[in-house]
Amino acid sequence: MDMKICCKPVRDISKMPLAERFSMLISMLSICSEAQQMVTIIELNAMMEKMEKTELNDALTVELFNKINGMIGGNKIIPNEAIILIKQIGYWKAMKIISNCNFKSSLLSKRFELMISEEKNEKILADLCECYLLLYDSHISEEMNSTCLSYLLKVASDKEESPEAQKEVELALLALSEASRVMRVKQEDHLTEVVKIIVYHEEHHNLTKLAFQSAWRLMIFNLPNDVGLQFIVVNMMNFAGVAKRELEELAKSLEWKRKKEGKEKSGAETGAAQLMIRWFVVIDTFFVSCSLFDKEYSELIRFIVELYRAARENEREILDRCNFVLFLVSHKLNIGIDTLMECGVLDVISEELLQLNLEDKVIRDCLSIYLHITRRLSSKCEDETEEEKRKIIKKKMAEKIEEEGLEDVITSLHETFDYYNREYDAYLSLNISEYFVNL
Repeated sequence: MDMKICCKPVRDISKMPLAERFSMLISMLSICSEAQQMVTIIELNAMMEKMEKTELNDALTVELFNKINGMIGGNKIIPNEAIILIKQIGYWKAMKIISNCNFKSSLLSKRFELMISEEKNEKILADLCECYLLLYDSHISEEMNSTCLSYLLKVASDKEESPEAQKEVELALLALSEASRVMRVKQEDHLTEVVKIIVYHEEHHNLTKLAFQSAWRLMIFNLPNDVGLQFIVVNMMNFAGVAKRELEELAKSLEWKRKKEGKEKSGAETGAAQLMIRWFVVIDTFFVSCSLFDKEYSELIRFIVELYRAARENEREILDRCNFVLFLVSHKLNIGIDTLMECGVLDVISEELLQLNLEDKVIRDCLSIYLHITRRLSSKCEDETEEEKRKIIKKKMAEKIEEEGLEDVITSLHETFDYYNREYDAYLSLNISEYFVNL
């Protein structure tokens, strides 16, 4: 079949919705020439970059993965190009933070498990492991866990600084970080390697920003129930300071007033926003999992408050991520209420509640934060010094609530609390007095 026959349908479907066009192009790979297959894969990659998160998630069906599996099994797609395509699908699934278990249920995942168990060539094996971990969103077997960890950490430890080597390291760390939600890395086996990768980068700057973020994600997702690792992350590797620095650098790439000026988001901005959101996923896990406290937490929380204000106009998802971090820190007993107040958490939440026409989800989040702060302030401390400190903070908060008229705002929302609980599993108290500070 000559290339003209293959190319014409591509032009004919150019105006279809992206998700439909994506599926159509996948099907066409089996009838394209070798040269046209690569052209189509490049087009598919560009399409995935443009897709909204929900569009790509809807496109990643069991049928899609089975279709790719059939093309590989029927020798209708070149193996190397099949690997490129699957890596690209996994990459965009990761960058758009999609949770999708359809790959696990597909014949393609079974093919990859068999290929990984039989492959002897280390380069091909690393490629197969990357594809598998980028797409697999469920519990990983001990055999796959062990094999993929060993080979991908070996790739990730490459210190060569060429663009090609950096890309390989980036993909290996991205795949490992994606799988970190469903597999655990034993410290005595492999986490020391991840520490070395991070420390070496801090000295030599040999990783891409995505690779560096992925290495941290792999580390932080292994924090729960490991006090020794928490000590290393907080006191020796200064995670909070690193996270703040990375968020600051990414924030410089975003045009915060874009909406007012009628501008579209550029590709660089989209990439920066995606990476920032990935950092927030790691920060969330850090605050949930880490029981230690460090003064750097304050600076990180303070900057997240700044981001909250900046994101109000244009960056809805970043605003939601900021809100969730503030929700988490309001629960953390190792972070004092005085710290939250000094960092501006109460200020930004008050500003939000005083606005008109807020979305229900934002109201739910703000009320949850407010409720947990007031509940913490209502509990007396056994230590006399801490109790005196609590009374001073409680008085300051009561004065703030009165000055800003927040009692009236919260009272006006009271009749909707039961709705938020049912709609969002918000666990808001229906007792209005719990939201106020009584001296």
